Amino acid sequence: MNLTQISSTDLKRITRLLEQKETLLAEVAEIDGELTKFETGEPVSRGPGKRGQQARAKRAGRGALKAAIIELVQRAGRAGITVKDVAASLGVKPGNIYVWFNATGKKVKEIRKAGPGKYVWASSSTIAQSKGVAKAKPEKPPARQPQAKKEGKLKDMVIGLVRNSGRSGISVQEIAGTLGINTHRVFSWFHSTGKKVKAIKKAGRAKYAWVG
Repeated sequence: MNLTQISSTDLKRITRLLEQKETLLAEVAEIDGELTKFETGEPVSRGPGKRGQQARAKRAGRGALKAAIIELVQRAGRAGITVKDVAASLGVKPGNIYVWFNATGKKVKEIRKAGPGKYVWASSSTIAQSKGVAKAKPEKPPARQPQAKKEGKLKDMVIGLVRNSGRSGISVQEIAGTLGINTHRVFSWFHSTGKKVKAIKKAGRAKYAWVG
């Protein structure tokens, strides 16, 4: 079975089956104990019914596994520990450990995934810092300048370039490249606002000069 291809639904199904298995094994062990008492003549206890036995065995099995895994992850600290190492330390199949991390382990906020099949223990301060970063409000984009101010700046910059070029003139492409804007915007400016500036005269194809 390729564990990397198991879906969340499969994991839930495997978890339920493992829990049922643990409960049944606990029941079998208790039944064996009761039968042994009959053989030895010891009094047979009339404890809680089957449901109570199942619930008690289920809680004990899961609780012990959870405590053991958490202890191993805590010891590993920031270096982390792999699923295979946890399984080897506890004498449990790696598949069971994978299932635990993807089910019960997700509820332990200090346990963080550090890579494929590897987990680390995050301190409370680390968790608080990560939450603070996540909740930090993004910086607001700078407010857009009014269109009139933009046009005014463009006018001053274009006039400055044309004036500096003198009577030899400057091309639309050169202006656009210097200002880092589209040539169509420069053409549009000369055919609208630029026409009102008497000192600017057309000196050729897409070229303007300062004659003032």
